[in-house]
Amino acid sequence: MQRFLIVDKNEQSCMLMAMTLSKFAECAVATQGEEAIRLFERQIGQAPYDAVLMGTSMLYDTGIDDIKTMRTMEMKTGIDTADEFKLVVLTDHRDLQDLNASFIDHNPDAFVPRTSSEEDWELELGKIQLS
Repeated sequence: MQRFLIVDKNEQSCMLMAMTLSKFAECAVATQGEEAIRLFERQIGQAPYDAVLMGTSMLYDTGIDDIKTMRTMEMKTGIDTADEFKLVVLTDHRDLQDLNASFIDHNPDAFVPRTSSEEDWELELGKIQLS
């Protein structure tokens, strides 16, 4: 089974998303950047995460630095570029054009509205080979 790390400031949102996504992956949740880094570091040597799903509020806060830290951990562990985690940005927007350009600099694999249904998640995850 795949493994997802859900990182968002809203704990209720994390838990709801974990329940929705449990059909597709084993999910861990973090509501702070430091917690996300600890979870990521703990798993990287055994069963690395296939995807990191990060809320835009986290990206505006410490998330961009957290992503850099996670990518560095992957590199130091020798994880091949093809096996790096997929970055999924969780948005509050249906119109994805208004998202900050800095997200694009960090090569997100997908932008998904956090209110997506299970069917929408299946479609979006399939587009990036995660379903």
